[in-house]
Amino acid sequence: MIQYFKNLWRSRYIIVSLALQDIRNRYRRSIFGILWSVLMPLGLALIIASVYTIIWKTDIKTFLPFLLSGLTPWSFISGCSTNGAMAYLSAEGYIKQLPVKLELFPVRVMLGALIELLFGLIAFFVIVLLFNPALITFNLFLIPVALIIYMIAGTAMATIAATLQTFIRDYAPLQTLLLQAFFYVTPIIFTTEILAQRGANFELIYKFNPFYYFLQIMRDALLGNRPDLVTWLVAVGLSLGLLFVAILLVQKTRKQIVFKL
Repeated sequence: MIQYFKNLWRSRYIIVSLALQDIRNRYRRSIFGILWSVLMPLGLALIIASVYTIIWKTDIKTFLPFLLSGLTPWSFISGCSTNGAMAYLSAEGYIKQLPVKLELFPVRVMLGALIELLFGLIAFFVIVLLFNPALITFNLFLIPVALIIYMIAGTAMATIAATLQTFIRDYAPLQTLLLQAFFYVTPIIFTTEILAQRGANFELIYKFNPFYYFLQIMRDALLGNRPDLVTWLVAVGLSLGLLFVAILLVQKTRKQIVFKL
């Protein structure tokens, strides 16, 4: 485990360089460039919020910040998992031809998703300042702590996905389907109170959903909700557990990965 972190530290400049290169390539020759990282979540949230406002008469001033506080962290989770699945395969040339460490490529994916997350938070604060400035509270100081947890969990998810996809080439589409299913059973566009009103059995849908805890620590910080210690402890425990599994996978498959590419 110590060697894992040593390898990351020694590769830190390569990781940052590759992550920034990915961002530049993604928006190369685009008129708005990286500004799309702010416009996309804003546009998506406005579309969904407009539909909810028209059909269910939802108050857009409260629903729009709530929606963005869920969509933004979910985009990070989805990005780490989806793009992470191709972390080794897309870096085949580096891995086979250069003396680089495997650990750096999932971290590269995580950093790219983290940059997108930060721009998504900018979109959130734009909406808050326009519609509901009262949401800006001292809880915002919890965001850096949540981001550290996200970096740990995101690295782990990207590493696990990259390893599984390298050995099982059908894993990526299966993961996409699973993430789509989790999107609809995770309280992103609806509140936990809606499930609680349906009975104890429906509460289990989110209480046993690991993604709920990752989303909730960020949502509480963004919406000024009182932090729940159990939620934070579960999120920390899950992130460390995932990281342990990820490191174990790297150590067990390091010599085999290059032959599977």
